[in-house]
Amino acid sequence: IKFDQSLIGSHKKELFSANPQIKEKVLEAKNLVQAIQHRNSTLKKIVELICREQKDFFFEGPRRLKPMLMKDAAKIIECHESTISRACHKKYVSTRWGVFELSYFFSPTLGTYKGKENPHTNDDCCVNALNEMVKDVILKENKTHPVSDEQISKIMLNQGYKLARRTVS
Repeated sequence: IKFDQSLIGSHKKELFSANPQIKEKVLEAKNLVQAIQHRNSTLKKIVELICREQKDFFFEGPRRLKPMLMKDAAKIIECHESTISRACHKKYVSTRWGVFELSYFFSPTLGTYKGKENPHTNDDCCVNALNEMVKDVILKENKTHPVSDEQISKIMLNQGYKLARRTVS
């Protein structure tokens, strides 16, 4: 969005002195354009950060989502955490894994993997990635004999993630 200066023309002083409201409205329009440009710039920085930090997610899927907090992103982008939150609200990104709200990519650490067979040993695991793993277990279960929360907790422990039954439910 741009403000077209030609609308005012070379008679700027006469226009503004004849009607002070015109000057006020022109200033409001310029401020609006500047605010929209700033918002777009902030959103671009956030998306670039997500792409950089969550690269594994985009190539390998939701199970590879890394823990990332809005607080940390705010420090990197040099803005307030609430700015990140507001910018991500109701903004979505379409990936080959589905459509996700930008806030999905900001997920806290839930635990550290301690297994030996996982190539990502000692990587922190975020809440959203563990949710995806639990969903996979539920989707693969026998529907006539569903897996209990306790059994899911044990399955996750066998994969190296210690989750309490309450966390699973």
